[in-house]
Amino acid sequence: NENGLPVGLCKANYLYYVTTAGGPYDPTYSYGYIESLAKIFFGIPKTHLVKAEMLDIAGNDAEKILNNAINSVLFD
Repeated sequence: NENGLPVGLCKANYLYYVTTAGGPYDPTYSYGYIESLAKIFFGIPKTHLVKAEMLDIAGNDAEKILNNAINSVLFD
């Protein structure tokens, strides 16, 4: 813009960030970074984190965890 600040030119209104993790997932760095890029530099106003975590923990049903993550998007 005229003040030298970046202006997002992306036409998207929404960004989904999808990730998986074998153990606990901390969104502080990865999702936080992508969310900032989307909003500040790309001009995408809304973001949504879709995560399936704890997939490699003995006793956890990985397929159920994945299905829950998918359903969180479909029925959001």
